[in-house]
Amino acid sequence: MTTSKITKISKKIPWLAGVFGAQLVLAVVLFNVQHRQPTANNEPLLTFNKATVDTVEITSGEEKIELRKKDGQWRIGDSLPIAETRLNDLLKEVEGLRGGWAVAKTGDAAKRFEVADDKFKRKLRLLSGDKEVGVLLVGTSPSFRQTHVRKQGDANIYSVKFDEFSLTTEQDSWLDTELMRPAGEITAVQFDGHKVEKVAGHWPAKTPDSVAGDATKEEGAASAEAVVATEGNADNAAEGDKTLKFDSAAFAKALGDITVLGIAKNQADLDAPVTQDVNAQDENKVLKIEWTVTTDKGEFSYQLLSKNEQYYIRRSDINETFRLSKSQYDALAKVQDLRQS
Repeated sequence: MTTSKITKISKKIPWLAGVFGAQLVLAVVLFNVQHRQPTANNEPLLTFNKATVDTVEITSGEEKIELRKKDGQWRIGDSLPIAETRLNDLLKEVEGLRGGWAVAKTGDAAKRFEVADDKFKRKLRLLSGDKEVGVLLVGTSPSFRQTHVRKQGDANIYSVKFDEFSLTTEQDSWLDTELMRPAGEITAVQFDGHKVEKVAGHWPAKTPDSVAGDATKEEGAASAEAVVATEGNADNAAEGDKTLKFDSAAFAKALGDITVLGIAKNQADLDAPVTQDVNAQDENKVLKIEWTVTTDKGEFSYQLLSKNEQYYIRRSDINETFRLSKSQYDALAKVQDLRQS
């Protein structure tokens, strides 16, 4: 090898070493950048045991509602039963929330997305006894069915699939709308001194004698007789040629199908003045129809109320009045036909 070639190679060595060094530095930088990128959070936002949660508190602005579990039943506060399926669905949905990638984590962002401790759209608080087991702050919606949320105590803000309106503070939204249905199998109905009873599992239909005949055939009894009588006047039950106007089976079905619309807001206005005569009712008077239902679980006294084309129902063991649809009111008001049977 000539001296000139050696000299040229010697001059290239420092340059090649510099290129190699630069490549090494770049490789190290890229490696560090790749391994320092944040990873998506696939852990549950709230970790809790649904079976032990006994209080669910929802806050929206100045409004708040508490759902409490007592003696195995969920209620609004300590009073009315709730639709437990809806609550179970909510807890299941919250339990399944995953953060994914955090969209922000600063205090300013928390206020902007309305998930700050002192500025939020909705707040869900879960308790087990006196112990707080999870708090979720729910804020703005960046897109349809997406909502900004933040776990209290964690700076990270996430965008998740969640409907903020599932966290409602309206009592009617949580109410068990079937709560006015009588518990147990209905066996008798009494109205204004008139009473109709089931015999051998059947309600009277057409005439008392025809029902008694059907019961005799099915049960093998010698003289089963359906009772449709005015109290103190059992002779009415024996009038075989008398057609019943009151459809007791249809009325029992109407009772079993009662579905209220919600809690009456003007309950004090329904207490007086009242009348039981539809012909005496005016815009200032409440029409009241009262009857008693007997089941294998006990006795329940009902009141059906109407005023200014608004309809309501009460039951003696529940300290509230509830709104009712006109179609259900009309079906229940047929109890008055018992007077003519």
